Amino acid sequence: MEEKAEIIRCRRFEEIINERYNLYDKQRLNESFIDYYEKEAKKHNQKWIYVCKHFKNYVNGKCSFGEVDVELCQGFAEYLLEHAQSMRTGERLSNNSIAGYWSTFRGFLRIAYRSRLINENINDYLDRIEYEDTLKESLTLQEIYKLYNTDCKIDVLKRACLFSCFTGLRFSDVNALTWEMVKEYADGSKYLDFLAVKTTKQNIVPINDDALHLMGRKGTGKVFKGLFYYMTQKVMHEWLKAAKIKKHITFHSLRHINSSYPLKTKNLQRLSA
Repeated sequence: MEEKAEIIRCRRFEEIINERYNLYDKQRLNESFIDYYEKEAKKHNQKWIYVCKHFKNYVNGKCSFGEVDVELCQGFAEYLLEHAQSMRTGERLSNNSIAGYWSTFRGFLRIAYRSRLINENINDYLDRIEYEDTLKESLTLQEIYKLYNTDCKIDVLKRACLFSCFTGLRFSDVNALTWEMVKEYADGSKYLDFLAVKTTKQNIVPINDDALHLMGRKGTGKVFKGLFYYMTQKVMHEWLKAAKIKKHITFHSLRHINSSYPLKTKNLQRLSA
């Protein structure tokens, strides 16, 4: 047992020296890159998990740190462009989806490099996949009324979507919103004071009674408790279909409606009139 303990101590001492002096730990070359990727992806959103699954398919489920190089990563880009299909629908990925997936994968490589798990910054040798300009669809005021009057399987999703229409907040900010971020002006009106998840910049967003109504009864902690990103996929699409809206609308589309219609002058109780 003492001999085993000494071996463990020497091994740990070597790891510390490698980390302190930025020396690459060669023993990690044989460890599973896939296991590390899956663990890291779970710390982020569904998109990261999808990209991880695509990479796992690309390498047939096996890949060590020692196998991760520029050629392998360039091959993954070609795989996305030529063979990747949507995990949800089975259809070929659009160019912009591929560009987003590739950007996410490069972000993961950056994390692995900064954590000294790979010995070179592979991103220096990888080209971007450019996004294509597309005509983004949005909802008309009448379509927003339809959504309000249509039942959704998950009430918190419905409230969060309509709240984004009123405030222009991204999903990440709606999901992270807490009651402690709700402040009050001297005249009694309310506003949100928060750091945007994506930009980490401070935002001051006035809210009206309609938006406040959607937040529900005042409490502590998260405002939209039980809200998860996966809900913005199948459940949201079913809700749009039930409202007889055939446009391709995502949660991100909703935040751009805020500047298109004077919703602030409306009261939600009157929308169904």
